[in-house]
Amino acid sequence: MQVVELADRIGVEPLWTAGDLAPLERLVQVALVYDASPGAVDYAAGPGALPITHVQITLASQGGAEALSIPDGVPGQLLQVNHDTDGGNSVITPDTATGYTSIDMADDGDMVTFLFVDTVGWIIIGTAGNAAPPAVTP
Repeated sequence: MQVVELADRIGVEPLWTAGDLAPLERLVQVALVYDASPGAVDYAAGPGALPITHVQITLASQGGAEALSIPDGVPGQLLQVNHDTDGGNSVITPDTATGYTSIDMADDGDMVTFLFVDTVGWIIIGTAGNAAPPAVTP
């Protein structure tokens, strides 16, 4: 399966445009049955670790440049972070990541979807935003 086809199937914008993703497709299939709590959890606690107990986090930033982290998940785990209330930038830095170091959620409507892959950490499988997607720092 190609990246663009996979992104279309799961409803996100692809960060890659070529290549065979059979292993990633299998991880996404596993993620779809991952036993995280369905729905969203609200997070407005300021700087700290984001909860990974739900598939979706609704983020309300509290001001300034908040430093947020994401602890390691389980292989195949999906996590979507939606910046719902813009009180300032939220810079998300996963404990383990591949292909980037952080993501700057600057505006309400910013969204990022992660997939946790064993030995490589959280990878970004899609981003979106009202004005522009969140900035990804390599």
